[in-house]
Amino acid sequence: MLRVIWIGLIILLLLAGCSNKIDAPHFMWNDNLYIATNEPISEEEILEEIGEISVVVNRDVEKNGEAKEIAKNTKLYQIEGREVSDGEVGYIAYEMEGKYYVASKLNF
Repeated sequence: MLRVIWIGLIILLLLAGCSNKIDAPHFMWNDNLYIATNEPISEEEILEEIGEISVVVNRDVEKNGEAKEIAKNTKLYQIEGREVSDGEVGYIAYEMEGKYYVASKLNF
């Protein structure tokens, strides 16, 4: 009986640890989820503005233009030589406090 209780507790702990919640700042753009990184990028590598964050949420994002832990009106940019979304790879630059950083597409 004690063995069954221990196995049940282990299974319960494993299931509790399996979560799809994203802890990093992230946003949705063109139906793709991007994780904001701290990787800096120079202004010279920015091609053009492609959009901005329109809504900030306190949960994982679900719709285009939504972001978690990224300010509303944050500008998004295409990066020279990097695809915004090309299959499993994709990168977008975002601007925070006058500096540019890379956001990387998350694949499920």
